[in-house]
Amino acid sequence: MSINQITTSNTFGQLITAVAAMIAVANNLTDGPQVSSNAAWTFTNPGVGVNVGNTAIIKTANITTLNASTANITGATFATINVSVANLTTLNVVTLNASTANISNATLTTMNTSFANITAGIAVLSNMTATVANVNSGTFGVLNTSSANIVFGTAVLSTLSVSVANVTVLNVTVLNVNSGTFGVLNASAANLTQASVTTLNVANSTFASVNASAANLTTATIGTLNLTGGIIDLYARPKANSKSITVTSPVVTDNITVLFTETDMTFRKVISVVQGTSVPNAVFNLNYANTREPGTVGTAITGNITCANTTNGVFTTTFLNASVPANNYVFLQFSTVSGTVNEIFISMFA
Repeated sequence: MSINQITTSNTFGQLITAVAAMIAVANNLTDGPQVSSNAAWTFTNPGVGVNVGNTAIIKTANITTLNASTANITGATFATINVSVANLTTLNVVTLNASTANISNATLTTMNTSFANITAGIAVLSNMTATVANVNSGTFGVLNTSSANIVFGTAVLSTLSVSVANVTVLNVTVLNVNSGTFGVLNASAANLTQASVTTLNVANSTFASVNASAANLTTATIGTLNLTGGIIDLYARPKANSKSITVTSPVVTDNITVLFTETDMTFRKVISVVQGTSVPNAVFNLNYANTREPGTVGTAITGNITCANTTNGVFTTTFLNASVPANNYVFLQFSTVSGTVNEIFISMFA
């Protein structure tokens, strides 16, 4: 019976029935509808929604914004999630703001959380800001974290900002990466065992560039390295080889062995100076041969070098054959000696 049908002609019993119906409607409005198993709610009017105060366990949902203190979600598409604790199994989220997030399989545009455990599947994030992050497998556009343990799978990051990086397995404040590709690594201190920067290969990590105030690099191929202090162990550069000889009172018949080339040697400079009186002068040349048999002419390294300088010396930088193969003897011959030459000093640089 509709309420507008009650008139003075109705009985008292009819009035009681109408009032009871009104009370039931009022209770339903204040307490909310009672939904049994496998039931569903459908909201058609604009602005109508559901507010969950404490804990929400949602299996499948398409939600624009979810505000909850605790959320256990197994399959969902969200524009925004604001939650203090989130346990997420499979979801697509534009923005996730959470103090703690446990994520099994997720695609996120932005994730802001103080603590994140990403333990299985793939987390695809364009931006992640976290105090502590434990990630098994993830692809990140940007990861900013004070402590991150990435222990399994592949972490692909375009930017990683951390306080300390120890890279064999990468420890950054505490960031452990077994396999990763990084666009940029910014660290105040980096200890790197294997590095390729342009492309820094650390264990299995690749960095476009490394900016560090202190870096210890064991083996590194570096495109760009900016640091204020660091220890870099590289293969030693070959040191300049030199050999010097002093001949006292040289004569034209002198034929003197100077050195033996254990490896290939290329000469780049010869310096000579004389001491003596009566305008001392000596003309000599350097040759090489694989034997010192008498009468061996060998191959000329230099043409005739004239040394009459008793002050700064004579610098020779042009050669007939500057490169001497391994396993050859280099020897010195005089073609002219005039004046009184007490000694001539000759130094060869390779």
